[in-house]
Amino acid sequence: MNWYHIYDNRVFPKNVVSRETATKLGIWNDLEYRIDDRNIQSIIWSPAHCEKIPKSQEKYVLGGYAYNGGGRVPDRIMVTLNGGEDWRTARIARKADPIDHTETFGMNFCWIHWELEVQVADLAQTSEIAVAAWDGQNTQPEKPTWNLMGMMNNPWFRVKVHTVPGEEALWFEHPTRVEKAQDWAYQKDKLYVLEDGKLPSSGWMTEMKEKVTEVYAPKWEAGEGTEELVKDQGWEHYSGRRPSFFDNAPKMVTAVVESPPPGCFEHFFALFGFMRISRKEATHSY
Repeated sequence: MNWYHIYDNRVFPKNVVSRETATKLGIWNDLEYRIDDRNIQSIIWSPAHCEKIPKSQEKYVLGGYAYNGGGRVPDRIMVTLNGGEDWRTARIARKADPIDHTETFGMNFCWIHWELEVQVADLAQTSEIAVAAWDGQNTQPEKPTWNLMGMMNNPWFRVKVHTVPGEEALWFEHPTRVEKAQDWAYQKDKLYVLEDGKLPSSGWMTEMKEKVTEVYAPKWEAGEGTEELVKDQGWEHYSGRRPSFFDNAPKMVTAVVESPPPGCFEHFFALFGFMRISRKEATHSY
């Protein structure tokens, strides 16, 4: 393995809260934590960050891309305008090039493009657009999952919707900016800018960085309890002695009856993705 596979491209469970802990456990060279594949992911690129549209416009085409790991292609892209209560199926506008089975053994490693036409009136009634890709029953978790290296996070991609002050128009806020400078922005003639010529936001998650870190960071100190960690013990072994982590987490106690309510499985898979912190699963699931 090269240097990046050992000291960078890794996913550790939440009890590994520092590089010192990982070193003490002797897991830098453990193959179980190495990233060898991608996880399922989807992105919104239209509307762009800080793009502005008039409320008088009748329709708007949301768009983006999605990809998956293991040579599998996402088979469904779902968009929600109300926090996951209802989902709309997007159209897959462009698939990858035809597979050359002699070279890829039937697998596909390219992203797909998706589109969904919505009423601007619907956008004006929501505060957020979110997207999630599906591969069979595998989908993206609703919330981020903290890990030491910050790798392989794939929660729903969320774009905030705002009203332009003093105008009958909407503007959209991505989690962060991707361009190096405002002059490099995509379709910059369509952007909402302030009187000083600057964008109103550097991204909603960037603006809330300290709060996001506080919410999703581990709930114990870096050195707490590490002297008792054992290299080959999964996180299940320790979960009982660190109950504070679960104090603010969703409780997975709802029974699944013979006739589950609509949407319960979507919520279950999103929740399961967020709560899954098994030592062995952490490498392969995120």
